[in-house]
Amino acid sequence: MEIKDTIESSKEEVIKVEETAEKSFDSFSKFIKAKSTWIVYLLLALIVGFSTFIRTRNLHLLKDVTTGKYIPLALDPFVFLRYGQYILEHGKLMTFDMLRSVPLGFETSREMLLVSYFNVFMYKILNIFNSNITFEFIHVIYPVILFFFIIIIFFLLVRRLFNNNSIALIATAFLSVIPTFLYRTMAGFSDKEALGTFFMFLAFYFFVVSWQTKSNKNSLIFGSLSGISTALIGLTWGGFKFIFIIFGAFALIEWFLEKLSKKDVLSYSSWLIISLTILVFSPQYTLFGFFNSITSLIAIFSLFIILFDLFVLEIHIKRLDKFLPSKFPPTVNKFLISFVVIFILVSLFFGPSLLYDQISQIINGMLNTMSGDRIAVTVAEQNQPFVTQWFSNFGLLFFWMFLIGSVILFYSMLKPLGKVKSKLTLAYLVFIISFIFSKYSPSSFLNGDSIFSKFLYLGSLVYFITLISILYIKSYSRNNGLFNSISKINKNYIFLFIWFVIMIIAARSAIRLLFVFSPIISIMAAYFIYNFFKIIMRIESKSYRVLGLFFVLFIFIFPVNGTLFTFANSSYNSAEYTGPSYNSQWQYGMKWVRENTAEDSVFAHWWDYGYWVQAGGERATIVDGGHPVGYWDYLMGRHVLTAQSEIEALEFLKSHNSTHLLIISDEIGKYTAYSSIGSDVNYDRYSWITTFALQGTKPSADNVTNYIYNGRYRLDEDFVYNDVIYPKNVAAIIGFVVPIKIIEGSYNLQRPFVVINYNGNQVTIPMNCVYLNNQFANFGEDGFPGCFRMIPSIVQSQQNKFGAGLYVSEKGISALWTQLFLFDKQFDNFELVYDDSDKSPLALYNSRLIGPLKIWELNYPSNIQVNEEYLNTEYPAELMEIGQ
Repeated sequence: MEIKDTIESSKEEVIKVEETAEKSFDSFSKFIKAKSTWIVYLLLALIVGFSTFIRTRNLHLLKDVTTGKYIPLALDPFVFLRYGQYILEHGKLMTFDMLRSVPLGFETSREMLLVSYFNVFMYKILNIFNSNITFEFIHVIYPVILFFFIIIIFFLLVRRLFNNNSIALIATAFLSVIPTFLYRTMAGFSDKEALGTFFMFLAFYFFVVSWQTKSNKNSLIFGSLSGISTALIGLTWGGFKFIFIIFGAFALIEWFLEKLSKKDVLSYSSWLIISLTILVFSPQYTLFGFFNSITSLIAIFSLFIILFDLFVLEIHIKRLDKFLPSKFPPTVNKFLISFVVIFILVSLFFGPSLLYDQISQIINGMLNTMSGDRIAVTVAEQNQPFVTQWFSNFGLLFFWMFLIGSVILFYSMLKPLGKVKSKLTLAYLVFIISFIFSKYSPSSFLNGDSIFSKFLYLGSLVYFITLISILYIKSYSRNNGLFNSISKINKNYIFLFIWFVIMIIAARSAIRLLFVFSPIISIMAAYFIYNFFKIIMRIESKSYRVLGLFFVLFIFIFPVNGTLFTFANSSYNSAEYTGPSYNSQWQYGMKWVRENTAEDSVFAHWWDYGYWVQAGGERATIVDGGHPVGYWDYLMGRHVLTAQSEIEALEFLKSHNSTHLLIISDEIGKYTAYSSIGSDVNYDRYSWITTFALQGTKPSADNVTNYIYNGRYRLDEDFVYNDVIYPKNVAAIIGFVVPIKIIEGSYNLQRPFVVINYNGNQVTIPMNCVYLNNQFANFGEDGFPGCFRMIPSIVQSQQNKFGAGLYVSEKGISALWTQLFLFDKQFDNFELVYDDSDKSPLALYNSRLIGPLKIWELNYPSNIQVNEEYLNTEYPAELMEIGQ
């Protein structure tokens, strides 16, 4: 009886809790409704305030310890800082920047300079109110200031597209803290993205207003404002290309669906004509360049079809009816006619291969094959991401929220189509899952490189487009009313869907594009949450309704990766500890350069460090991150870093007036990149270096201790031993055994052994070389080539002199940079003048490789002459394959 009473009592308590929660929610809903306007803006203010605050958390880290001045967070912003400082001092920028691309210099009109001019303008305005503000501080804080406006415009854009404050607030909340949108909008990342994103959202907002407004005059005004905003993006950042694709595809689809009014034509025309006109008159762009780019070509192609239909086909289409398929919708027939006319015009003015080349460019770009430009391929952020990386960046929960949100949007968009909408939504689901998961993980059969992965990738896209096209044509030929329903599809949803699909394709193609992917997926996740909430509120059962409300609350605040809480927490912590890549090692190194080298010195190094040497060291360089002359990157990689002799390097360096050579330990990890870029068409110098960690020791006879190292290194060349071939990229080194005999405190190195794994079998082979304490120990040439360079490991405060090692292959040993940097070889014409090994020794520090920065002063023998071929700015014919 007591148990029964207890159960009944518990039920009553549960009912009371449910009723209380329900009443509280009803009261809260009524309160929100009554005070909706100011509550919306209050919540928006909290979101904007908190997320802006997050982006300033690292300000204390952004100071040069040698000067006390603020410095940017990343590499590229240094060039905009230097240009801004020059503009502030001289009133305008120099025509040629002689600190870049020595000896030719760099024509600054080729650079997108709006960021520098914008920061100078902002400094002059703010300096009126506070004369203590420095330009360096304005340069560092500019992304945060722009973010403040970006997030507000984004809210207004989403609200206008959905006419819904809730969706706009949720989307804004996600975008404000999502980690993939953080880094490029936080203090110090003073690059193009912040200003470019500001103009991008302005262009979106004005464009949406232009086709939502009811008057032709307003449509023209807002279309023009969108065009100006688009042009300003083009003068700031390469992201303007996405606007051309999205707007162009949207207008074309609207035209196909016969939803494009004359007011819409006015809106689209004013946008495109204004933006192209401004850009064509800028130094960075030409009209031919826009016709030769698939992104702008889509927008131009759409405008041509729309205007050709309006002013030509609309009048003469009846005369052509007898020559056209009667079962095709009128827009399909018009499209075919327009395409033929465009093909003829393009062939006459630009050659018949232009369209073919553009299609080939799209396919090759999407597949991201190794046949592309080696510089782009070797830049990590240009690589195609795996879905597992998406999971890591977004979290599983958020990933499925934005994906399901896109499905709900697609379904909502097709509501006018009746029963067909369910089948089409299923088809869309198959497409989007296949397209995204075609590159799941590097270890799966869906690794992005397999034939099946590529088939799924391109095949799913072709399948979906073909299916939609067939349905569109059949709905017209069957005359069952479905075709007329198509025109009732919500225009806003079409725009959002096109935006999402294009950004899915973009984000699938390069890791760096996850930044511009973040806004639309924040919208889709918000749309999912809003619709899920609506479904919950329709549930009759109070218990299930309360449970559903708790799940919505869970999505926001539960500490699981992918919720709003975890995004905010992750971004807060990340921002607080994100310091500049131009770290104290570089700061002290460049201080030495400023104080100990002549002002007309010219530094040679790998391209990554150019902007730092120019801005921090105030010295000229041959190559930098802007890649003004891509061919010189190849020459630097081949004839300097992987040069096979001192003379080979000196000839190139003399041709570019170089006085110093700089190498830092980062080169160990980047060796793969510049040995690839510096190789011939057969990748003759392509190699890599792998770190091996000490796993243990094993004593043997005569006071010898075997030091055992584990790791993995794929062979960079075929190796033959005892008539067995160990093929490159297949056979792998999995360990080393280095016997060391300690005699009265000195180390006597015995012959080491390498352990190779091939086809599941392990073989131990004697090795020819080991390097320790500035000494080579060579044991003949009958064993495994290359050399094992032993380095210390440091874990917290504990150091082990033999704790790790680097394997350098036979290819690697012959490269100039390894001889200078890793093996400390002395050359007559390379004088080591700066070395911070005492502060940053080459070591494995808490599982991370660290090392010194070294600078050599160059001396040229009288027989070294300038080679004019090294001053060419284009790849020679025999090397064009490398630079394409």
